[in-house]
Amino acid sequence: MILIAGGTVLSSCAWVGGCGFDDNTYAQLRRGMTNDEVAQLTGCRGMTTSPPDGKPKDSRYRAWSGPRGPVAVEFVNDRVESWRVTGARI
Repeated sequence: MILIAGGTVLSSCAWVGGCGFDDNTYAQLRRGMTNDEVAQLTGCRGMTTSPPDGKPKDSRYRAWSGPRGPVAVEFVNDRVESWRVTGARI
């Protein structure tokens, strides 16, 4: 278990087989988390990906593997702003 600021307890295990989200860690993702906190949660930093509008890859968007498909996370000022499961290739 990992304890972060605000007293949130995060699971220390991520997606089976390496890094990424599983059902438990996906449920723990919160707006305002830092990239470091998401990396602790998932076990890795994720990969730069394209925004939902299909424009070229953008450093504000990072993606991780997940059991229901890739999870795209948008960071604004280095904090989680939004996220969603996408059908897009990472």
